[in-house]
Amino acid sequence: MDDIARTVLYVLDDRDWLRKVVVGAAFTLLCFFLVGIPFVFGYMLEVQRRIVRGVQPVLPEWDDLPAKFMDGLKLFGIALVCLVCFGIVAAILWKIPFLGKMLSGIPALALAMAFLYVMVRYALTGEPGEAFKVRAIYDALTANFVDYLVASFLWLVYSVVACLGILACGVGVFFTLFWAWLAVSYVATEVYVSAQQGEAPPAV
Repeated sequence: MDDIARTVLYVLDDRDWLRKVVVGAAFTLLCFFLVGIPFVFGYMLEVQRRIVRGVQPVLPEWDDLPAKFMDGLKLFGIALVCLVCFGIVAAILWKIPFLGKMLSGIPALALAMAFLYVMVRYALTGEPGEAFKVRAIYDALTANFVDYLVASFLWLVYSVVACLGILACGVGVFFTLFWAWLAVSYVATEVYVSAQQGEAPPAV
């Protein structure tokens, strides 16, 4: 990750960034009722495709909402499966006295790293099955371990900082959370592209 500041500030390159972020914040509010999650996820996927293909502006319009919803719903399904798998592994580890609790953070980190890879891979292929190609995920993460580790750490930092938005009369958190997800989308895409070393992106 050559320019960490860029992962946050690229949003400002778009002349209409404020309008798009405001709409995104509204959908982030709806995420607390689950309704907005597919829309936000679908938007993130489109951002990642545009970054890989060099489309400007990087932030897409909030149009074609049914397509964004269906796209994001599939990613949401992938996330739920990952969380269930993590829950099972964590539950097993917690049954091991003392040591199990210490090791429970390892599957959480592995899950975060894997999701960053899978998210971009799904964005570029449109194939939910990419999330279950364990060997391909393992190879990608081990070959680029440090990059994905840094990306996971940035994800944590952005999420923590985003929560400070609650200080802005409470509603600010919806703006900062959405901005954090845009930053995470950029980080994940940059790591993926760097790992591909110029390989042509697959078509959706």
